[in-house]
Amino acid sequence: MALTDASRRSLLATALIGALALGACTPNIDNRGNLPDKKKVLTIKPGTTTRGQVLRTLGSPSTVAAMDRNTWYYISKREERWAFLNPSIRRQQVLAIKFNKAGVVQTMSRYGLKDARTIKLVARETPTTRAEPGMLRQLYETFTRGPVRPRPGAQRGLER
Repeated sequence: MALTDASRRSLLATALIGALALGACTPNIDNRGNLPDKKKVLTIKPGTTTRGQVLRTLGSPSTVAAMDRNTWYYISKREERWAFLNPSIRRQQVLAIKFNKAGVVQTMSRYGLKDARTIKLVARETPTTRAEPGMLRQLYETFTRGPVRPRPGAQRGLER
């Protein structure tokens, strides 16, 4: 069966569109965070390296523990997103450095994606005693209250 010139063009156009569509499906890769170089991390020795030396060697931490200011975290993750789908985490690494009260490195721990835990969020809401006032109610209260007058003896703005 011989293809006509028009059917060849149609087949070529279909193949080209298909190739472009497949090429458009490459993932978007997003690297986030601050994971220090392994060689630099190896220079940090528990019991001898100070907080200042860690700061100069690794830079600022990604975050500091909220309840314990002596624990620094260097966090990094790599996410992949295909087209409109939700991103998926491909790699996540956390370096936790704990300092003693003197500011010297006490321990260093590494955590990966296998160490991560899923946190279940609570969907409860705090109940209120009454409904939020609507726009008309707010306007009514604004107009019936009248202008706001300063208290007697209160200091006024920038007047001298």
